[in-house]
Amino acid sequence: ALDRRIACAAAMLAAGGISRGMRVAVLAQNCSDLYELMFACGRVGALFIPLNWRLTVAELSYIFANAEPALLLHDADNAEAAAQLVAGKDVALVLMGGGDDTPYERALAAAEPFRNPVALYHDDVQVLMYTSGTTGFPKGAMLTYAMAFWNAINLGVPIGIGAETRFLSVMPFFHTAGINLFGNPVFHAGGHVLMMRAFDPGATLAALGDPALGITHFFGVPAVYLFMAQHPDFAATDLSALRIACVGGAATPPPLLELWSRRGIPLANGYG
Repeated sequence: ALDRRIACAAAMLAAGGISRGMRVAVLAQNCSDLYELMFACGRVGALFIPLNWRLTVAELSYIFANAEPALLLHDADNAEAAAQLVAGKDVALVLMGGGDDTPYERALAAAEPFRNPVALYHDDVQVLMYTSGTTGFPKGAMLTYAMAFWNAINLGVPIGIGAETRFLSVMPFFHTAGINLFGNPVFHAGGHVLMMRAFDPGATLAALGDPALGITHFFGVPAVYLFMAQHPDFAATDLSALRIACVGGAATPPPLLELWSRRGIPLANGYG
């Protein structure tokens, strides 16, 4: 079912004139459509650009001008910002997310699956992801298919990602963690990815403790684990299904590591 939706999204892109080397941007909070679009871009050879919806339109305008996308997809919450970004430009705009009656869903329903994916190689760029621009203007980091592949291997093997993995994703898709920790590795292994639109401590704890979901893998920055530890449900939540919880992006205070360890969850430190 996922493969068919990816193929139909690729057909939609191709019908809109998107081809190898062109750029497709998206301005939307977490939803399964984002993975479909990223993989669909791969089918036609386009570069996928997830934009940071937390930025102002003025900040996004610089990135948009630098990236030069031919198409911008967005959700309803970011419709106004998307309209401002494409104003006066020859850039198509497509509404996605939020039910079956959006242009994106109608396009997928009408499309015949794309059956002739272009040949791509490890040095080809999969994602153009912009940095925060802390010390200057944001820069577009070129994440290649080799990076995605070796990330899947180098992460997937030591943390036991496989076809039975059920991963809960709460990190924003405009950050490499949202895509690669551990979504791409889980898809590579044939597992399940469950996405949360935005991180919420109580809802995340409820999901981790839900036997029907059976979450086995989780990743968060230290603040994610801190907010969950401070939540009233933390002590009572059954975390026994969780095989591994990884943390990274910043230094994790030892007391926080000890707190989670006492709950039977030793946090595995990654980069940072």
